[in-house]
Amino acid sequence: MRGFTLVEMMITIAIGAILLAISAGAYSSIRNDSLVTSASEKTTTALYQARLRALSQRNSQSVTIDYSNEGMTDSLGNSHLYDSVNLQNLPSGTCIPGVSASEAITFKSRGAATAAIIKVSSSASSKTNYIVVNGITGGVHLYKSCTGLGILS
Repeated sequence: MRGFTLVEMMITIAIGAILLAISAGAYSSIRNDSLVTSASEKTTTALYQARLRALSQRNSQSVTIDYSNEGMTDSLGNSHLYDSVNLQNLPSGTCIPGVSASEAITFKSRGAATAAIIKVSSSASSKTNYIVVNGITGGVHLYKSCTGLGILS
């Protein structure tokens, strides 16, 4: 006798379907976390590049964060929209989101900047990052927690 019986085939397909369902849930979670990480890193990089450009070219450079459309426009005018990611403005010294449609973060030629805290999160992910722009030094930092964000004004 050669081959597989119908029962053996059905059991194999059922086990495969169960494994596929388990891995699809894990993949979705990893994908949503990576969307938050990617948006955080892109925004941090754009802010850092604007700061460097302001210092090297000795003129102000701005990055506009669009909270209502979940995206940004970098200092070169390139627009970036983030899929399934929420950007929120946090008023200085708090971890509670403020109400703002957009915000221009400007880096001046001598290093100072518009102080800002940007919360990057997703409703489909437990991951949250915070981007902090120090108003005095113009430094840009990425944090994984709202505690200890530092001096902003």
